Amino acid sequence: MGFCDILKFFVVAFFTMLNLGESFGQASELEKKIPTLKGKEKVQALADLSYSYASVDVNKGIMFGRSAYQEAINLNDPAIEAQVLSDWSISYYNKGLYDSVLVLMEMAMPLARQSGNEILVAKVYNKMALAHFEKGAFQKALEENFKSLKVFESHNALAQVTQMNINIGAIYEKTQNFKEAENFYLKALNSTKLLNDSAIFVSVYGNLGVLYMKMEDFLRANSMYLNCLKYIDKKKELHFLCIIYQNIGVNCRNQGNINEGLKYYLKAQSVAQNLKSKSALAPILSNIGQCYLDLKDFKQGEAFLKEALVLAKEMNSNLEIRNVFKGLTRLEHLKGNYEKADVYFDQYLAYQDSVYSEKSNKALNEIAVKYKTEAKEKELLKERLKSSNLKNWIWILSLLSLIILLSAFSIHIKKNSEKHKLQIQSLKDLEFERMRISRDLHDNIGAELTLITSKLDIKAASASYLKEQIEFNELATLSREASILLRETIWSIRQDAISKGDLLEKIDQFARKRAGGQLEVISQTQSDHAIEIPSANALNLFRIAQEAINNAIKYSGGTRIVITLDAFGLEVADNGYGFDTNNFKHGYGIQNMKQRAEEMSAVFILTSDEKGACVRINLT
Repeated sequence: MGFCDILKFFVVAFFTMLNLGESFGQASELEKKIPTLKGKEKVQALADLSYSYASVDVNKGIMFGRSAYQEAINLNDPAIEAQVLSDWSISYYNKGLYDSVLVLMEMAMPLARQSGNEILVAKVYNKMALAHFEKGAFQKALEENFKSLKVFESHNALAQVTQMNINIGAIYEKTQNFKEAENFYLKALNSTKLLNDSAIFVSVYGNLGVLYMKMEDFLRANSMYLNCLKYIDKKKELHFLCIIYQNIGVNCRNQGNINEGLKYYLKAQSVAQNLKSKSALAPILSNIGQCYLDLKDFKQGEAFLKEALVLAKEMNSNLEIRNVFKGLTRLEHLKGNYEKADVYFDQYLAYQDSVYSEKSNKALNEIAVKYKTEAKEKELLKERLKSSNLKNWIWILSLLSLIILLSAFSIHIKKNSEKHKLQIQSLKDLEFERMRISRDLHDNIGAELTLITSKLDIKAASASYLKEQIEFNELATLSREASILLRETIWSIRQDAISKGDLLEKIDQFARKRAGGQLEVISQTQSDHAIEIPSANALNLFRIAQEAINNAIKYSGGTRIVITLDAFGLEVADNGYGFDTNNFKHGYGIQNMKQRAEEMSAVFILTSDEKGACVRINLT
């Protein structure tokens, strides 16, 4: 039973503590006063309405947040503008639009810094951390939470320090560092007793419940959730209630009580629908689907999983999309549709890869933003030059010219040396990051897959019924295949480039293992084995070769596969029956090969006749 779809308690408590808004009961009265208000009072009222509606009607929350921001711009007050952006982002978060949260916070950060309000800066960092957490960028989220924690500690802000400990604990928990997670949660619990705040009690107990479930200590987890219910207001705090029902459902399911778990999931679904929150509803629907799979009701299970997939894609949440594809893979395995299960598993891996590419994409975006900012600053400087006193600027420019002339010779001497040093440092940084990512993949996901496989083998060996034994063995095989795919990915990213000889050897090993002696495998290269290919291209070529080899073994009816790696690209050919390429419906596998070729700016060519089929990748 998985924990991948559990909602985090720390999110709601964070917003509760770091924003001050009117209660929902007061919101309707405040809404009536808006036409009579002006200036700061109007902005504050609109921001309060945005905050109030964020937990009950996100669309109205977004509407009022937009209106508040439009009014705030006219005040020319960076602190108010940043706070409005912060309040506005809550509705986007609750709706599952995490990219929108990041956009608003990137707008808010320079304003918060300009205001000189360190607490406001810390709030913005935390909103960013929450969005990065949901998008799977855990290291970035951890860095931003620690920045916030430092500020709050320096201001002796006990409530905010407590919440930062919860947030940091949640990240350690997500990355399987349970000991550190428990340490931070218990720190938060100790300070919560001093605060005596019901919302924070719910947050701490809820996160401890999730942690103990992951540690398979279900009795302690259940105790934590019962503590949550003591402090929650079931009429007002709907987000909390939704999360508690969700996690009690998970806890029941992990103890084998599927029907009881399903009952609580359905309660959570009802609350999430009232909230109109996609971020809450998507994982609940996924968990309901998993329950129906446990009960062998495949029709209901598939319906809920596909409904969850629609919401996850609307939110652009790679984590949730990945989780749904994992559930759909399980569904098709249980139904015996192994080829369809393979298709879903490939999609699961594709979104798994996207989670780990978040940091690279963010780095590229930051470079673009920095470039645009510098360009704007240059334009601003030009305007200031025009409007300044001409004589003063002539004097300054003359002085600058003299300094430039005197410095030119020194700069010329140092230029080549400094450029060389920067290149070396950039290469070192890139190599360090590559090794860190590969180490994280190996130590965290690799170790987890090994543990899962081991547990499945034990379950299969101890199963009382043949059908259960077969199912556990199938899942263990799936886990082993995932481990192999992971090792292949690590193989590529641990090095900057891969020689053609190493790549051909890797493809040859896969083909011979996959063919199992049933087909003859011939591997050849018509170029220098030592010639290197960028690691990203090498991995794409390897994945394309895997797909082509699998297709040849499954469908060609041939007796031989020939793999050729030459100076111009890769070719995988068989001597099977062939097929009509004009009337052939391309499936996911061929589309995937095309996409990988496009990523390398390569040309994908598929040919076939009565002598066999051939996949050709021409590198440009």
